[in-house]
Amino acid sequence: MPKTKDSIIRARVSKEVEDNFKEICEYDGKNSSDIMRNLIKNYISSHPVTTQNIDVDFIIEQYPETNPHAYYCYNITAILNGDLSKVSENEIIFMLPEFITKGKEPYRVDSFHSHRKPYPGCYGKDNRVLSVNFIDGIWKGGGFIYDDNILNNPKTLCFEEIKKELKKNILKAISELHLLPPSYVL
Repeated sequence: MPKTKDSIIRARVSKEVEDNFKEICEYDGKNSSDIMRNLIKNYISSHPVTTQNIDVDFIIEQYPETNPHAYYCYNITAILNGDLSKVSENEIIFMLPEFITKGKEPYRVDSFHSHRKPYPGCYGKDNRVLSVNFIDGIWKGGGFIYDDNILNNPKTLCFEEIKKELKKNILKAISELHLLPPSYVL
């Protein structure tokens, strides 16, 4: 079995910082790569997404058959899991992803009105509000499929992408909230 190579992460620092770093590493009898590896591992292991086991579960259900739009509309619910004791679940504001390809939108995610949280710079390409928040650890919205090819099999053609992008934006918002001073919280 071939051995996989480790990835390389590069960072730009001033010459002065580089020289000081190398000198201190030399004092400690360590090489700079070992120190950087440990810094990255420590950052990951102490991050709130890691330490508090924060995750997001999703429920995607088609609109009831009695709704005339049921063939292309879905209810989406995101539920926060993990230790959120350090942050109010209602303070977690995240941006909805947009799925525009070559000027077309094959599917879209939107938020229930009660979960919208507008502020400057939170609008998407078509001027709709993209910033939303959790209410008691839950976000509710909808998924709308406009591409006929995707309508035939939305579970494999777009649901996984929707969940992946929503989760990425939610965890990013939690991470930013944890790193910002309390006075910055909206």
